[in-house]
Amino acid sequence: MKTAESLLDKHQIAAQAIRAADGLRIVAGAGMSADSGLPIFIGLDSFWRTLGIPINKNTMNFQRMVSSPGAFIWRPDRAWGFYGQLLNLYRDTVPHDGFRLLQEMASKLPHGAFVCTGNVDGQFQKAGFSDDSLLEVSGSIHYLQCVSNCGLIWTADDFKPEINLEKRLITSALPRCPMCGELARPNIRKCCGEKHNSNRLDTQNNRHIEWQQHLKNPVTIAIEMDCAAVAMHAMEEHTDKRGFLIRIQSWDDLWEDESFDANREVVLNGGILEVLRGITAALRS
Repeated sequence: MKTAESLLDKHQIAAQAIRAADGLRIVAGAGMSADSGLPIFIGLDSFWRTLGIPINKNTMNFQRMVSSPGAFIWRPDRAWGFYGQLLNLYRDTVPHDGFRLLQEMASKLPHGAFVCTGNVDGQFQKAGFSDDSLLEVSGSIHYLQCVSNCGLIWTADDFKPEINLEKRLITSALPRCPMCGELARPNIRKCCGEKHNSNRLDTQNNRHIEWQQHLKNPVTIAIEMDCAAVAMHAMEEHTDKRGFLIRIQSWDDLWEDESFDANREVVLNGGILEVLRGITAALRS
């Protein structure tokens, strides 16, 4: 059982690693957005409950339907009834203070921060992180692509979905590709299958590679790495690159397996915002 003193000690260890670093890599899973009140795709009960939707057999059938890339061809009114509600929710949500605290940490480092996330909600951009310092491995719901995958990706800023929440149907005009006129779908991979257009992701990945080339002593803060692609990316970077790893997770699992190296990493369990506040307090002390 961890004591308050041991947690404070870990905050100090994390703070010391950040002070010594020349760049901050932020690797974030869905738990980073959960403190803003957003639903997460891990654990469907919690997801539907946050959206205010009763959990029953029809809900699960609906989940399977909207998880298929074909849904935007077979039943685009239903598919956009779901993703349109999510898009509106993400647009209306105010990022919690942890995003600002991460920016404060990065502002003290020569090469700032780069974010690698599996989240599609755009909360990092809304909190003030630059598009040029983001790698969204699952894409973003704030961008659209053609269902025929003609290659075009464009912003969803002009798309204002109106949703019948009772029937979970979109009632406004469906978005269409400005190049070929076909129906559009979100530019996300996480729940829309293999037809995700990766052009935007490729550009982001190149920026990440370029950013890393300038680093000599990076520190990685890995937050709730529930997304396998993000987790794998973080572990590969930690293995191949110099630097220190700070793992923040709300569940009570230390991950201190055979690969755990106390000289190069620290695990902090607790609420994400709470832990980030603790690290910030240690940095300011």
